[in-house]
Amino acid sequence: MYKKILLWIFLFGGFCIQSFGQIQNIDSLRKSFSAELNNRFVYKDSDPSKPIDPKIDQELLDSRLKKIDQKSVLSLRYNSTVHQYVERNLRMGEHYGKVLGLAEFYFPLFEEIFAKYGVPKELRYLAVVESNLNPVAGSKAGARGLWQFMYATGSMYGLKSTSYVEDRYDPIKSTEAAAKYLKSLYNQSGEWDLALASYNCGYGNVLKAQRSSGKKSYWDIRPWLPKETQGYVPGFIAANYLFEYQAQHNIPVYHPKYKYSQTGIHYVKNQVSFTQLSRGLGISVDDLTFLNPQYRVGIIPGGGIYYVRLPLEALKKFKANEKSIYQAAASTPKPASSTPGAPEVAKGFHRVAAGETLYSIAQKYGLTIEEIKTLNKLSTGNLLLNQVLRVEKPATQPQEILDKEEQKRKMKEEFYRQLEENS
Repeated sequence: MYKKILLWIFLFGGFCIQSFGQIQNIDSLRKSFSAELNNRFVYKDSDPSKPIDPKIDQELLDSRLKKIDQKSVLSLRYNSTVHQYVERNLRMGEHYGKVLGLAEFYFPLFEEIFAKYGVPKELRYLAVVESNLNPVAGSKAGARGLWQFMYATGSMYGLKSTSYVEDRYDPIKSTEAAAKYLKSLYNQSGEWDLALASYNCGYGNVLKAQRSSGKKSYWDIRPWLPKETQGYVPGFIAANYLFEYQAQHNIPVYHPKYKYSQTGIHYVKNQVSFTQLSRGLGISVDDLTFLNPQYRVGIIPGGGIYYVRLPLEALKKFKANEKSIYQAAASTPKPASSTPGAPEVAKGFHRVAAGETLYSIAQKYGLTIEEIKTLNKLSTGNLLLNQVLRVEKPATQPQEILDKEEQKRKMKEEFYRQLEENS
């Protein structure tokens, strides 16, 4: 059984973004990748496979990419960087096969939403590059979800973060936002290759590279883009290639317990917890957590604006017994305080309970560990039982957030510029 999402520390999304500058040590990567995916999902079974050959001939790879390119809206060309990413992913072996399996669940959803917004379905591979199809992936920079939205960018596309719900973890809402964002970037840049690059480094940096180079297309301006973006599109091409040719490389597919077509959604009228749904529907809390990663603490708020995704049989049962499930939930006594006699704390504050850490508290309130430490002037991560922490940030104007992101991009760009000068 996989661990509950909200208790599981996932940092692979951070690796994805950082790795475009260089190909990292494959042994350490394979080890962390395996542990993360094994802890994260239930896999029903896998296809039998022959040994995976981690190498591929340059001429063969070039030939296969040309075949993919013929039916692509992007320019999928061969180069040494693409070759490196393909072989790196091949060395991931069966662990990459688990990502292939997750695609069985998420890709139909992506394609459905992309079609609505006029986004080519092959851009679904962008989520593989960003998060390896982990809906609760998180980076050290604060990006979250399948599409790795920063807080400010997500807010611009209607994604909200509360103590109960993180929309960036919501597969439907985050994919809707990604489709709108990608289409906007395409409308600005005029090419899907440039839209991909802009998704990674911002359209402003793409314009800057075009002005500096005097050229327009991605491959022509690539040397003028930030280092990580120079590897971003090649990483996308490598993912595209392996999904097309996984069988030829004998990569086993680890099929997830559920397929997208075997589930459906229903909007919840009254607040209900995963535990209460589990009792009423006979579905495990772990399965509910996998199917509904957006709910931070396993509680779905009421009001008819939040949905629950369930296997079709459980969905049918829920609709037939909805009223009684709500009644049972309403009559369930609220859990006692973890520390008897501890007074309630004001809104915007949190009292530390037994077993809690800075990480678990940060996840609960949509903050980072550093933000909690700064808000409470903590020099270490040590917490005391019943310690009261401030967990609500002062209101920040959206433009101020965007300015801070722009400053971060400029600092990163300057870092790579100095690195280039000193190399």
